[in-house]
Amino acid sequence: MILILRNLESADEIHHKDVNLINAIRSWIYDSQILDSKSLIIIFTSDLDSVIDGNTSNLIPLIKPKISSNQERRFTIRNTVNNLLKKEAGISQKIEDREINELERITSGLNILQLKSVLIETFLTQEYRKEELTDRILDIREVIRGKANIVKRSKLLEIYEPSPIKREPSDKKREGGFENVGGYPNVKEYIERNITEAIENKEAANKLGASLIKGILFFGPPGTGKTVLSKALAEEIKIPFLKLNTENLFSKYLGESGKRFKEVIQICDEMSPAIVFIDEIDRFGKRRGESGDSAAEETRRVFNQILEWLGDERRKAIIIGTTNRPKDLDNAFLRPGRIDEKIPIFFPDEDARKAILKIHLGMIGNKRE
Repeated sequence: MILILRNLESADEIHHKDVNLINAIRSWIYDSQILDSKSLIIIFTSDLDSVIDGNTSNLIPLIKPKISSNQERRFTIRNTVNNLLKKEAGISQKIEDREINELERITSGLNILQLKSVLIETFLTQEYRKEELTDRILDIREVIRGKANIVKRSKLLEIYEPSPIKREPSDKKREGGFENVGGYPNVKEYIERNITEAIENKEAANKLGASLIKGILFFGPPGTGKTVLSKALAEEIKIPFLKLNTENLFSKYLGESGKRFKEVIQICDEMSPAIVFIDEIDRFGKRRGESGDSAAEETRRVFNQILEWLGDERRKAIIIGTTNRPKDLDNAFLRPGRIDEKIPIFFPDEDARKAILKIHLGMIGNKRE
């Protein structure tokens, strides 16, 4: 016998778990009759943490769909969209390779089921008027929103895709870029010269033997624009901005925090090149706690994982960390090859405050919707 359980996720925001369900699953695990009859119980869920606790999940095999490859996404996009055009819109038009290439790029990090879900939802909910989408079948902004919603469900990451409008590298006035950050001319010039130009001219940098910067630390008082500058950099170089929700990373269950951070690394690697933003990185940028309790062990586990990730030469993600207390960071965390650039961000001066006010009053800049 095979018993399939679906739609068990909690509907409220607090995610109250069903104690009866958890007790039933635990009893099934040790039920000799179920084992002898070789019966199988399968639970389908998109949010395991809202269904069962960590101790119970450690007792059962967990199978996660693999993140799709570029070739798999191309095949899925072509077949799904063409079938939708034929069945839903009743037209013989087919999606062009140019649009497939763009969709393949912006849907990186999704598995096949998630990809199909985003494509179908976008197609069926967008206001389909051919005269308004003359150069494409799907509204690219809706696809980006759909992907962002899926990533957000993990509660570990939030994603902000850059504007789909690409400009020439020589065009310094870029939508949502540094033009929308008031003040800090020296900081922006330093980032442009040492980071942005190197990333945009990888081949020239490699010929000169210059290594690309993949670890950046912004430090300074709270509220000085460290997050805004990081997002602006993502817009400047046109790569996704992934924000790690550190408050949801740590768990009271032994081994759960390490498992979550491993999932974060996998998602970020699949979506890279991207900027991975870790606010208040000092939360786990120091070897805290020498006691043998589970909390100290989880902190050390995540600390070692991020150290290994920062030092991985194959990593394509650019990690930007921020902190108000740089002295709390472990020295091993700040070594070259892990954090390559340490940039102070202090309170804005008078000219910077004027520029910030003009941006918020809509007098300068080009704000995104």
